[in-house]
Amino acid sequence: MKFFLVLSIVLVSLGHITSDTGMKEVQFYVFSDLYNHVKGPTHEEEGLAVKASEGHKLWTASIPGATWIWNSEVVSEPGSQQTAYFKNFFAVEGKTQRAILDIAADDSVWVKINGKKTECFRQTSSYTAESQFQCDVTKYIEVDLNRIEFKVVNKPAEKENEANPAGLLYRLSINTLV
Repeated sequence: MKFFLVLSIVLVSLGHITSDTGMKEVQFYVFSDLYNHVKGPTHEEEGLAVKASEGHKLWTASIPGATWIWNSEVVSEPGSQQTAYFKNFFAVEGKTQRAILDIAADDSVWVKINGKKTECFRQTSSYTAESQFQCDVTKYIEVDLNRIEFKVVNKPAEKENEANPAGLLYRLSINTLV
């Protein structure tokens, strides 16, 4: 079994020095991108995510910097329910002040951080601008290496021969003191 680790981190701002402690507040983001790992529904072994097809005309969710991802460009069996498992790794230096996850999925999504189930899930589609959502996941972020995991379930197409896009879109914004 092959194992590879890709850290997907973008350092956005060094922020400012707080007057009380002399520490710097740092903000960075972790995105859905082509460095996310994925397993299933058509990949028995873990591989890297790919950019999802442009999706459906109803996909209006937008998260700056994030890319819609899936295990293949198009859903292999539109008439069947499919489940994909995504994960990404990131390192945190310093105490986390705030961690906010912006997320959209076609269809259902559940989130774990460092192996712990979070309250961040949606059992209905969240692929529109109106239904994409946000969760505070500060309490799950640890100093050092972290792992974020997503279970995404794509429901079967309602009509035969209907395209059935599937995807995950997210951005984790983390503020730390270093």
